Amino acid sequence: MRNIVGLAFPIGKAVTADVGYLNQYRFARGGARAQMDNALNLQLTLNLGTLGVAGLHD
Repeated sequence: MRNIVGLAFPIGKAVTADVGYLNQYRFARGGARAQMDNALNLQLTLNLGTLGVAGLHD
């Protein structure tokens, strides 16, 4: 089971910072203990289209 929450913050005209929290619960299986994982995520997104860079077409 996974739960995630996040927010996006504009830093500039073409840059966005995304901050998120992930909580993951692994149920006990085959005699192993249940496990809880926590993770903090940080992502920077650069929008090249806003900067005038031509797009790639596959």
